[in-house]
Amino acid sequence: MVNNFAYIGQLVEQFQVEGVVFDLLIIQRKKDDAGHKAGKIIYRKLISSKDSLLDREFLIRTLCEHYKARAYINLTPKSKESITKNLSVKAVQDVAFTHNYEPERLLGSAIGDTKGHNTFKLWVVDVDFTDESRIQEVRDKINSCKPSGNKIWATVPTRHGVHLITSPFDLQEFNKSGLDVEVKKDNPTLLYYPDSLECMQ
Repeated sequence: MVNNFAYIGQLVEQFQVEGVVFDLLIIQRKKDDAGHKAGKIIYRKLISSKDSLLDREFLIRTLCEHYKARAYINLTPKSKESITKNLSVKAVQDVAFTHNYEPERLLGSAIGDTKGHNTFKLWVVDVDFTDESRIQEVRDKINSCKPSGNKIWATVPTRHGVHLITSPFDLQEFNKSGLDVEVKKDNPTLLYYPDSLECMQ
């Protein structure tokens, strides 16, 4: 089990400003042998504060254990107003042209198309190893890339390593290092990995 609720709650509080939300998802992943061609979303909630996250901890953990699913949260704060406007446009287009009538899909698309509040962006660097010296090598390389200064906001534990939450950096320069990590833009980080999945590995 990996439980990041307390730590993520602190990060939500750090990144929170008035009018923003954070996208929380519970997903059954194909790699967990859930029988789905792609990840199936079990639950989705726009979180507005540390308290609104922690108040749902029991529910989220229960759903994860029952459905053998993982909980993720995107720490890039997004404007609730902008999401609502994007959703309204997509809903009108859906009714007028495509006739799919899938509100869950429309919400996901609206959130995905909404940029970070005041253009604030966070990336997730997926590190699938636990050796601290190697993780520090990744941190050092990120911070050596343009722009200058510290770009590491947080280190979030995962099942096989960590997610480094960073500001954007020169990806072309970073890729020359050959480090065995994956850089993901506007992506969620791990909130909870249940015991029920451990039994399946």
